Amino acid sequence: MDEDNGQYDDLVKLSFFSDIGKTITAARSLNELLSAIMEQIGSIFAPASWSILLRNHRTGELSFVLVTGAGAEDLRGKTLGKGQGVAGWIAENGLPVIIDDVDRDPRFNPAMDQATGFRTESIIGVPLKTRTRVFGVIELINRLSGQHFSTFDLKLLTTIADYAAIAMEKLYYIQALRRTATTDHLT
Repeated sequence: MDEDNGQYDDLVKLSFFSDIGKTITAARSLNELLSAIMEQIGSIFAPASWSILLRNHRTGELSFVLVTGAGAEDLRGKTLGKGQGVAGWIAENGLPVIIDDVDRDPRFNPAMDQATGFRTESIIGVPLKTRTRVFGVIELINRLSGQHFSTFDLKLLTTIADYAAIAMEKLYYIQALRRTATTDHLT
């Protein structure tokens, strides 16, 4: 019976995936895209806290651009140094990660917990990347149910992040074309 419930939950997650795919491809601005991703992630994964960090390509630093859940106000706008913490590791290596117990992982940096008073127990995080560029990181902290994040969750979140990164790259190129069109009189 529990296996049937698990399969049902997975099907529900896949239906949300279809919805987010439609929303991502229709986004006309970065804020619209990121907000849509954040809303869907909350529905699909039910984390206690989740955030999108964007990478400064000159410095490698990550900034908390959108944060939802516990400690959100304290984190929004904060910056992590290049390679700092789990999110920094994800951005530097371009790899997704699940950490069931942050106390046992040397990549975890408790500084943000200290700043917010929040207690991180588990993390799932994925890079927002295309073949040539890491734009940032999606990071989910602690599942509300207390359960650990699964490999299925990691695959689903990675797929969402891949589509989001493609949409981000598309928006980046559209902005570059607009800038060129307004500054290049021959265009």
